[in-house]
Amino acid sequence: MLTPGEDYVSGINAKDEYRDRYHTVDDEYDPDWPPVSFAETVKIATLLIDYINRYQPELKWKGKMTFPVDK
Repeated sequence: MLTPGEDYVSGINAKDEYRDRYHTVDDEYDPDWPPVSFAETVKIATLLIDYINRYQPELKWKGKMTFPVDK
């Protein structure tokens, strides 16, 4: 039987360590934990959406339209 080995990067030891450290359904929510990372992610997403909205380039079609367009 072939196995990934014990010391290999994705071997048995690495898989066991990952399984032991990974979040489970038994993890508890800590209300004292500051959601700083989440707030930063929301801020960056908002800035990205605003940038795309403000500086969206006008699409320029090359060639003939294959569908009717009202002008």
